[in-house]
Amino acid sequence: MKISKEIKEIYSVLEKIIDCFNSHINFNEEENELGLFFVDQLKSNLDGAKILLDAVLDGKKESLKHSKNYANAAKNTIPQITSRLDKINDEKALSLKKDIEGSFNKCWNSFSLEFEKL
Repeated sequence: MKISKEIKEIYSVLEKIIDCFNSHINFNEEENELGLFFVDQLKSNLDGAKILLDAVLDGKKESLKHSKNYANAAKNTIPQITSRLDKINDEKALSLKKDIEGSFNKCWNSFSLEFEKL
């Protein structure tokens, strides 16, 4: 499924974002932990959306609503991550912001197409 590939791409960008958060000297511990929390939330929500979508494709139609909820929660987490990158405001962070937004948009479009088919 195309979504799996796109989630892997997001995970790759998130690893770079984690490194960026951890290495940013102007972030205090609380700001760093908050950024990492949002990264974890995004991962959890993407995983939940994918697992439940797979369940729908295996015949468990009642999981569709929950998959959509997880996908929407993931979408709502992106601005939280990008706002942390905006606070860093350097070339690397701004590049990562574009990368995560672009990667997520591709994944969101794939989820949306799958949802429409069901």
